[in-house]
Amino acid sequence: MSDSQGEPNAAASEGVETRLLTLIARLSAEVRSGPPGQALPPITLDSHLERDLGLDSLARAELLTRIDTAFNVTLPEDAFHADSARALMPLIGMADMYGDAVDRPPRPLLRASDRSCEADQR
Repeated sequence: MSDSQGEPNAAASEGVETRLLTLIARLSAEVRSGPPGQALPPITLDSHLERDLGLDSLARAELLTRIDTAFNVTLPEDAFHADSARALMPLIGMADMYGDAVDRPPRPLLRASDRSCEADQR
C-alpha cells in the first residue's frame, strides 16, 4: 500500500528534478564563457552552481527568477544561498506545499520593450 502512495511522489519529484536540471543547463550554457561548441560538463543534482557550472551571483539570481516562473512558486530568500540543484529541490517543494503560488496566475515576463517604456515614463 505504501508503495503505491510513494510512486506519485517519486514521479513528481523526478519531474521537478528534470525540469530544474534543464533550467540550470540552459542558463549555464547562456553564461558559459568557453569557446563556442565546447561541451558543457555533465549537470547533476550535486553540481556546484558556481564552481562547476560558472553561475555567479547574478546568474543565480536569474536562475531563481526562472524557477519562480517555471514552477509558479515564490522561493524563500535563503534559496539564493543554495549551492546545488539538490539544495534547491526541497525549497521548490516547500514553496509549492505551503501554497505560496498555487492559486496565483503565472507572472507575465517583462519584455525588453516593456523596460524601455518604463524608462521613458520616468
